[in-house]
Amino acid sequence: MSSKGTTVVLGAGHNGLTAAIRLARAGHKVTILERQSVAGGVAALEEFHPGYLVPGIQHGSFGVRPRLVKDLDLASHGLRLREQAAAVCVPEPEGRGLVLRYGDDQVPGGLSERSSSDATRWSDWRAELEPIRAILDALIDQAPPVLEAAGWSTLLQLAKPSLSLRRLGANAMSRILRAAPMCAEDLLNDTFEDSLLRAALASRGLEGAFLGPRSAGSGALLLMRELAGGPGVEGGPSALTNSLVAAARAAGVELQFDTEVSGILVDNGRVCAVRTSDGQELDCALVVSGLGVRRTFAACDGVIPVRQRRAAERVRARGTTAAVRLALSAPLQFKEHADTRFEFARVVDTTVALEQAFDHTKYGEFGEHPWLDIAVPSETDRELAPSGHSSVSILVHNAPFDLNGGWTVARKAELLQTVLRRLEPVSGELTSQLVASQVLAPTDLESTFSLDGGHPMHAELGLDQLWVQRPSVHLAHYRTEIGGLVLAGRGSHPGGEFLGTSGWLGAGAALARD
Repeated sequence: MSSKGTTVVLGAGHNGLTAAIRLARAGHKVTILERQSVAGGVAALEEFHPGYLVPGIQHGSFGVRPRLVKDLDLASHGLRLREQAAAVCVPEPEGRGLVLRYGDDQVPGGLSERSSSDATRWSDWRAELEPIRAILDALIDQAPPVLEAAGWSTLLQLAKPSLSLRRLGANAMSRILRAAPMCAEDLLNDTFEDSLLRAALASRGLEGAFLGPRSAGSGALLLMRELAGGPGVEGGPSALTNSLVAAARAAGVELQFDTEVSGILVDNGRVCAVRTSDGQELDCALVVSGLGVRRTFAACDGVIPVRQRRAAERVRARGTTAAVRLALSAPLQFKEHADTRFEFARVVDTTVALEQAFDHTKYGEFGEHPWLDIAVPSETDRELAPSGHSSVSILVHNAPFDLNGGWTVARKAELLQTVLRRLEPVSGELTSQLVASQVLAPTDLESTFSLDGGHPMHAELGLDQLWVQRPSVHLAHYRTEIGGLVLAGRGSHPGGEFLGTSGWLGAGAALARD
């Protein structure tokens, strides 16, 4: 298994596939090595019970960048952007709750009846945020500057966001500078009075972060998601995977599944080959890793420069998400919306309850009121469950990786019962409809999806692990100090839910070195 000059991409997730396509179109001979039997990474379809499938732990496609879809010409491979973001039901035990469309200027369904003043404030709030969308888009779609590099180019890259912000005017600039470091609770309390709306929005700023709504910086993550999110793609993450695989094959990329990498061989400071778990070696001069930085460096069979090794060790990746899958013999419905079927839902209470749930996480426990991010993919793809049945995927937040006493079988069963108790007040009794269930603790996510610390995004989102510091200052420009080793996974800028963008930018960094 030898091919001199081959470029190897580790992982066939969205970022790995995107990087491979860009490199292949630039003339590289690319091989993707994927340990699973299918493409998609954390978004790969899984059959958790015979006849019931869910798309991994990547629920939505809100973070897909239209520019990426255009640059990869994914429309020619069947991908279509949604015209409008999918509705997200935010139910409550008594009352109709809310219906949101994240990133949409449309007033949330039910808000006018709950608070006419909040309905007015919603439009004003969205209008106030809109001017910074272009600034944020530019930051997300471009590689961050290399801080260690001297010269006018770096200074100009650093100055551009500030200059763009200044051009918005003093009032807008002062509002943004005040909001960015705030906690989500204070930011939302200043704007809205409805507690359910505040909780639903605040939870958006907590995804992938080791934060509560009262933590500094959670407001910035909330704004980022509200402004950078889009409508997503028809068919969700699985459709994106299918189009990327088709584009990769059209570009000449070779995909090897069921192939686990056991070592990245380094000779004289440069990558020279990749070893698979069955002992075969693939000669290469370039390795683009869609894995987390810790896992990538752990695979290196050679000396890792001290500065970057220490930087990788300091990257925080404390997973706080568990996955619960439910196979139901009926549609998942919400009490006050029996006439409407939702693809997405979010179960939250108040920002106080969100903070209390985070308190449990900080001390290695999970409480009775975790917040739930729910997807029912069988609502849009009927082949994912038997007729009349539902496949339900639930991300349970505030479930710590380092649970006191460990994630035993008993603790997983306890988590399942906690989730059912959270759901039943808003959806009705589920036990009689439950065909089967599966619980994946954060430790299971680590082993199943090769996630550092069981963290779905490879590295926590936080002000000190974003942009020029994602995942750290010494690792933020994709290229490592090992010649020919490039980072292009979710742990690199912009990371998180911006599907494929880290791979595109990582491949760009590799090409710049050619």
